[in-house]
Amino acid sequence: MAPITQTSTQNQDNWLLSGHVHVPSIAWPGRWTIQVDTHRIYNDTSTGDSNGVRVIAPQLSWLSYSRPLKIDLGYASSHYKDSANATQISPSIGFGFNENQNWFQARAYLTRNLDPTRSLGYSNTQGTDFKLTQHLHSSAPWIPSSITIGLERGKRFHTIDMTTQTVYNLPMVNEGGENIAATWKVTPSSDLSVQASKNRYFAEPSPLPAHRFTLSTFSAQLATAW
Repeated sequence: MAPITQTSTQNQDNWLLSGHVHVPSIAWPGRWTIQVDTHRIYNDTSTGDSNGVRVIAPQLSWLSYSRPLKIDLGYASSHYKDSANATQISPSIGFGFNENQNWFQARAYLTRNLDPTRSLGYSNTQGTDFKLTQHLHSSAPWIPSSITIGLERGKRFHTIDMTTQTVYNLPMVNEGGENIAATWKVTPSSDLSVQASKNRYFAEPSPLPAHRFTLSTFSAQLATAW
C-alpha cells in the first residue's frame, strides 16, 4: 500500500473539548440532551490541509422514557486551511424491537461545501451507517452480553463521527465498510468491548498514483463506571 503522506510516519495531536447537559422533556416523556464538541487537530505534514483543523459540532438528542426510541440531529462546521468552512448534517434514529432484545440504529452523514480541488473532486458527499445489536442472556462467562454488526455505505470525506467524537481529517474518501463488535460484562460496573472492522478508501497522494486500499483494524476497550 502506498503511503498517504510524503513521509513514512506522521505525528498528529487531536484535542477535544466536550460538554453536555440533560433537560427533561415536558411535551413527551423522555429526556433532551444538548451536546457541543470542539476539536483542534495539529500534525507535522508539510503538504495538504490536514494540519490546523478546527471543528465545532453541536448535537441535540431525544431519548424516550415510554418506548425504546432515540432520535438525534448533529451539525458540524469544519475549517481547513485556505478553504471555506465545510458543513455536515448527521441525523440518526435508533429503536428497540423483539421485546428489546434487538436495537437498530441508522445515521446519515451529509457533508456540503467541500473544495473539489482539495477533496478528490467532491463538493458534497453522503454516507449512511447501519448497526444492529443483539442482546444475549447467558450465564456462561465466554458468551458476550451483546453483539453488534455494522455496515457503512456511500462515500464520506472529512467526516465527523458524532458517536466516537472523531474527526477524519486525512485526504482520502471512505467508500464503505463492515464491522463487528462484542461486549462482555466483566463486573457489575465494568465492560470489555472488542471490535474488528474493514473499510475501503480512495486516495491520491501526489506524486504517487491514485489508488484504492482496504484498512483492517482491531480494538479493545475496558470501561468502568463509578
